[in-house]
Amino acid sequence: MVEIYSVCGKWNLNDKFQWEFLVDSNKGGSLSEVDENVTYIDFVEMVIQDFGLGCLVKDRDITLSYELPPRMKSLVKDSPPVYIRNDRQVRTFVSKIKGNGELIRLCVTVNYEKSNTIVVENVGNNTQSKTIHDEENADVEKTGCIPVLENLDGGSYVNESNVHEEQQVT
Repeated sequence: MVEIYSVCGKWNLNDKFQWEFLVDSNKGGSLSEVDENVTYIDFVEMVIQDFGLGCLVKDRDITLSYELPPRMKSLVKDSPPVYIRNDRQVRTFVSKIKGNGELIRLCVTVNYEKSNTIVVENVGNNTQSKTIHDEENADVEKTGCIPVLENLDGGSYVNESNVHEEQQVT
């Protein structure tokens, strides 16, 4: 098991042409243990759960990244964020954490432009929703509030334990 420290926010290229991660203080941080062989899909699901994003996003709406450790960054001053997009890159990130004495935080960016439907109320099978722009009764692909992750091949992945938890809550 490896401890992962995560924060939400967004990357910004400052006036000195250096990348910095601007943390969203409203979301706080998360400290979680993950298995060293965690898959990308499970890793994204963990992030969604840790930050309480639930039905607000799908995996394509979340970008995972990190900054090079200071020792490596000193060699390349203008290094951009390192993005995590697949199982291999998750394993690389985990190995960096294990092999490095310094803190490497996971930077989580929620792309609300892509995911603009927010569930407001769930009554029975009627899901009323609003978009970020406050448009009522937006097109909602599913009824209820079951976290669904879309695989890279376009198929969907539903965590059955979450389905049962959600059904018990409603």
